[in-house]
Amino acid sequence: MSGSDVPVVGTGGTALITGASAGIGEVFAREFAARGHDVISEALAEEHRGTPVDVTVVCPGPVETGFQERAGMADSTVGAVTANTPDAVAEAAYEGAAAGEAVVIPRRSMRLLDRLVRVTPRRVVRRVSALVNRGR
Repeated sequence: MSGSDVPVVGTGGTALITGASAGIGEVFAREFAARGHDVISEALAEEHRGTPVDVTVVCPGPVETGFQERAGMADSTVGAVTANTPDAVAEAAYEGAAAGEAVVIPRRSMRLLDRLVRVTPRRVVRRVSALVNRGR
């Protein structure tokens, strides 16, 4: 994917992109920044701790939006086991921000996966990712 493939509307504003240091997140971050958007990430929560600025990063995992079908990925295993509704993500994000949480992961299964990935050897994570994304 290149910057010309990124569907960014307008100029200015703010974009929150998690994983902006590599992969597709980096492509999106660069494109948003090039169009004048402020790009923020999880690190800002720490940078602004103790200031009047509150930062909450939402990591929803798969969300039932119809994206996979539209992208031709309806047969993907991503989201096949667990997915959030947009309303559940919005509610968790609102509640997390109100509680002052820096990171909100709405679904218990995604929180478990987040922790599991942190302690699993990278080679195992890569192999599992390859299996989940097979044929993509």
